Amino acid sequence: MSRRKQGSLFHQINKHMNQNLNRIGQSKHEAKRHYRQECEKRSIQWNPAKAPGIHSIKTMEAYKQTAQEFSHWMKKHYPEVKNIQDVERQHTKMYLEERQERGKSPWTVSKDMSAFNKIFNHNLTKQECGLQLRSYRDAERSRVNREHDRKYNPENYRQQIDFAKAFGVRRESIYRGNYQVKDVSLYRYDGKIYVSVIEKGGRYREAPCLDRMQATIEQHFPHIPERDPLTKEQFQDLYNNSQTYLFDNYTNKIDNHAFRHEYARNLYEELQEQAPPERDITLYRGYDREILQEVSEALGHSRVSVVVEHYLR
Repeated sequence: MSRRKQGSLFHQINKHMNQNLNRIGQSKHEAKRHYRQECEKRSIQWNPAKAPGIHSIKTMEAYKQTAQEFSHWMKKHYPEVKNIQDVERQHTKMYLEERQERGKSPWTVSKDMSAFNKIFNHNLTKQECGLQLRSYRDAERSRVNREHDRKYNPENYRQQIDFAKAFGVRRESIYRGNYQVKDVSLYRYDGKIYVSVIEKGGRYREAPCLDRMQATIEQHFPHIPERDPLTKEQFQDLYNNSQTYLFDNYTNKIDNHAFRHEYARNLYEELQEQAPPERDITLYRGYDREILQEVSEALGHSRVSVVVEHYLR
């Protein structure tokens, strides 16, 4: 017996929202009360801000827009995922991370996360996804459509752009992150320049500078100290004792995620050129797995599949 066609991923999500989540016209207060009573009856923790279903037309429209954009993204990056039941937490987390790195406001990314939690019941948190907190400034800015928002002068951010291209760091490491780079973040070891960063989810890494960008970084920062690689705890002590940030601004108009893509491709090529000509090579989707692992660690990811699917394709 042939399997019944379920339609596109967006069609399935849209159907789920209309049939299972639509509470428009119903009391949200009553929904919260029933939800709390059910949780207490089952002796499970309840979220006082949560109300089952979607009670606002405006929220429904916003979540459907998120679902449509996410479905397009899934079709591009995970075409094998055809059914709504196969959408996993890792998919939505990666999508949120990419949205933030592309300069989407904390308000927008937070809205997307709320949509995923409602649609897929993934229970994602900002801390888990490494998302920035929203502020009234973000909300105020998003309500005003300024003509110059789409333009910026790259020469005003030359050091920041070169830094992102040289090390593949996330936006949060350049400006306004909890561990925004300081003078102690840069170091030289065995003739090569590295940067120590603590990024998404508190993950620590020491990213190598691209060979082709080393002279540029030395020109921007002529006093890079020599030191050995550090553990996360050692770096945190060093970081907390410094008050000198490398950058004091960075516009959201810049697509910083594009520089991470560029860094991944360039680092893979450089490592490939430096590899011994005669060695055993294990391939992963046509790429050298050993080199992929190095690139993955430099980017702050644990799985080589992420590098192939999101940076090298």
